[in-house]
Amino acid sequence: MKKVFTLIAAAFLAAGVNAQTIFSWEAGVATGGTVEANGGNTAVSETLITVSAKKANIDTDNVTISLDEALAADDVIAITGYRKKDTDANGTLYIDFGVGTAIDEGDNVVWNNIHENVGQEPNTNNYTITDQAGSKTIRLARSKASTNVFITKIVITRGGADGISTVSAVAQDAPAFNIAGQKVAAGFKGIVIKNGKKVVIK
Repeated sequence: MKKVFTLIAAAFLAAGVNAQTIFSWEAGVATGGTVEANGGNTAVSETLITVSAKKANIDTDNVTISLDEALAADDVIAITGYRKKDTDANGTLYIDFGVGTAIDEGDNVVWNNIHENVGQEPNTNNYTITDQAGSKTIRLARSKASTNVFITKIVITRGGADGISTVSAVAQDAPAFNIAGQKVAAGFKGIVIKNGKKVVIK
């Protein structure tokens, strides 16, 4: 029987289904791992993860995400958050992984400012895993000592965010033949042989 390979998840993408989620945190609920505040300059509530610890103190003062499943190459970490400051002072993250690598946002202002004088909405930043593969721990601190970062949502997807997570083999319909052994079209009526069995098509 002839088989064709179909990207099953491509259909899911059209229906709005995302790639496999291996971790998520939102509204105080974590799946695929745990979130814990360590030290006095971080906090985890039912609405926010507050990151105000400095990267210089990350060993003792951080937000730690412990994953049930290790990160793999091409996984994507999507973090939604904001800063709230009456100036344009940076609010940037330092993201440390348990395999000895880190993502340092440095001087870049990548988080929107929702202060009433500015009125921006929270924004989402995506980080693709490369050298961090194999880590089951993510520690968060702020890269610069200027202002806090407030995180409202974290989602980690396996293999990226393109919606394709599975490739499966799907069998096509077998061809039909008449009793003389000739292949017949789909609209043929009568006795046919299909998959080695006689079938009456009315």
